[in-house]
Amino acid sequence: LPGALPQGRTVLVGTVSRDGGQAALLRLPGGEIATVVPGDSTPAGRVVAIGDGEVHVAGLLGQQVLRMPGA
Repeated sequence: LPGALPQGRTVLVGTVSRDGGQAALLRLPGGEIATVVPGDSTPAGRVVAIGDGEVHVAGLLGQQVLRMPGA
């Protein structure tokens, strides 16, 4: 659906449990989907932690929490 997710920024699509911890699916500003784990770098910053339905990232503007749209 066009416009279902905000365009032009990093958006959390979902979180999943994997061997050894949590991972997150992010839609990046260019539209591609990336699977990330704590320590990975993203356009929004470095992934610090992944919780149920949220990703904590630290970047130039400090720490922010990405949540799934509509949550």
